[in-house]
Amino acid sequence: MLIELENTRAYRPIFDYLTDALAKRSAVMLPIPGTSQVKHLEENVAAASVSLTEEEFQALDEQGQHEWQKQQVERPEYLKNAEIMTALEHVQALQQAIPGIVSIQVGENLNDRNQGHTYGFVMQFANTERLKAFGPHPAHRSVSEEVRRICQSIIAFDIADQ
Repeated sequence: MLIELENTRAYRPIFDYLTDALAKRSAVMLPIPGTSQVKHLEENVAAASVSLTEEEFQALDEQGQHEWQKQQVERPEYLKNAEIMTALEHVQALQQAIPGIVSIQVGENLNDRNQGHTYGFVMQFANTERLKAFGPHPAHRSVSEEVRRICQSIIAFDIADQ
């Protein structure tokens, strides 16, 4: 899309289009380019006059979302695993942060029929009241957001003691 913009309009550096796209995305986001050359400074200042049509902005935005999602899928496996291990450490730390957690077990799913659920954790609570208090606890919400950010899907079970 950026190359198409460069080819269909009077030539402008790609940065000019990105500047306008960022301005359309947020009124408080401002790219601050650095340069040691007067020519580049003049080009950067001129970027303020570039305006994308709504269609051009939507196309750029869709392309950006697509590229971001592609990067999430194509990240090297060791980075994904490092994120997962860090998240699981944070899950384990909840036992010290939230009253009523009796135990937490975390680890890799060894079942070869795991349907993509490669890691997991099990928490045991002192009683149902402690389980209910767990959900809204700020420490749980923070870790829950982290886990949801890196997981493609989550399965949760709440089972009462027999």
